[in-house]
Amino acid sequence: MNTRFSAFFALMCAAGALTLPWGVTGSAVAQNRAPAAQRQRPNGAGFNLIQKLEAQLGAPLSAEQKRQIAEAGRATREALIPAQNRFVQQVSQATGVSEAQIRPMMPTIGQQNNNFDKNIIPKIEAILGRSLTAAERAEIIRADREKKAAMLPVQDSFAQQLSQITGLPAMQIKGMLPQIGL
Repeated sequence: MNTRFSAFFALMCAAGALTLPWGVTGSAVAQNRAPAAQRQRPNGAGFNLIQKLEAQLGAPLSAEQKRQIAEAGRATREALIPAQNRFVQQVSQATGVSEAQIRPMMPTIGQQNNNFDKNIIPKIEAILGRSLTAAERAEIIRADREKKAAMLPVQDSFAQQLSQITGLPAMQIKGMLPQIGL
């Protein structure tokens, strides 16, 4: 494997960790991926994060820094899986729509998660053939708040790790990470 490709692969692994709140892992990844035309790697979240980090540093990251970021990214992804799975389960229970139907509604890995509840509600309503009740909407919002509460400390920890790797302030890095929640 050439060095350029392995460095790029490491970047993409780190991207997945940053963006898990908007996607899923394991066998469900294939269900949640955008068509190839929409997944252009140069515009992927990992590539943008590395570019942002390097722009803030005023220099390219070393291969070792990229490897460390990829490692931290994989660990972060694993830490985010339970919150993601709980969210899908809670929305399924609240609405009666199966988890298998909800998973593909999750934003594609790399997308911002702002207003996610507003995007998922019409999709659920289309499946149900009716509007959600106030109670169902409230449950989705509650599930989203719980998901954010579980994910924010993990994302904060990731920003701290990137700070240690790059020397940039954690708050500055946190501002570069995708936003989650409503």
